[in-house]
Amino acid sequence: MLTVAQLVGTWSLKKWVVHVGEDDPRMPFGSDAFGRITYTADGYMWAVLQSVDRPRPDVRHLSAASVSDQAAMAAGYLSYGGRYSIDAAQVVHRVDFSLFTPWLGTSQRRDVVLSSNGNALVLATPPASTRNGRPLRNELHWQRLSGA
Repeated sequence: MLTVAQLVGTWSLKKWVVHVGEDDPRMPFGSDAFGRITYTADGYMWAVLQSVDRPRPDVRHLSAASVSDQAAMAAGYLSYGGRYSIDAAQVVHRVDFSLFTPWLGTSQRRDVVLSSNGNALVLATPPASTRNGRPLRNELHWQRLSGA
């Protein structure tokens, strides 16, 4: 049974793979995607994922960027957070804030696989289907940051 103590800390994204169908893995933010996820002992979590290839307009403030630059920056970025709980071999993220507004107020379930030494973590979305019925599953591979 998964415990809070096993998750507590900050983890670094190693790989985000989306499996569509049997033989169609994709990496939405590329093979060098960057991310962190943190779980606290008092039940809070937050995650940030980004493509390293996002545009970097020559502006000092977000509001000074063009709407198209803002959209392009957001297209390669995802963040969300809120409270979490454990349900058997799943972690449930209750989303209080998110760049992706359809997640606000929802519970995002993730299947959890933890390495035997507790330093590698896979969070996977429960199996789903695309609009045309192909199987779909996200797998995010994380490594515990040292000192956590």
